[in-house]
Amino acid sequence: MINSLFIKRLFLTVAMIYVNVFAAKSTSPVFFLKASGGVYDFVIENNFIYAATDAGVLDIFNFKTKKKIKKILIPNIKNFNGNLKQTKLFSEDKQYGIDG
Repeated sequence: MINSLFIKRLFLTVAMIYVNVFAAKSTSPVFFLKASGGVYDFVIENNFIYAATDAGVLDIFNFKTKKKIKKILIPNIKNFNGNLKQTKLFSEDKQYGIDG
């Protein structure tokens, strides 16, 4: 005689496989934006995307045209040994606007 716990586990396993294989929907991005480096943080405001990167650059994109419109480069910094290191931007704050 088959154990009822075994039947429940078998049913649950088959159901999970079915959901993972047949019911999962695949989505794809609508568009891509090429940033100057790896993006740590971004802000979307008034059709602009402000992206802070690990390359020391704040990239500003126009959301409607999907193009980079401005690039703000932060100068390199010296580490404790006196060597120049690339600045990493972990977040950004916006106060005045793109021209302010």
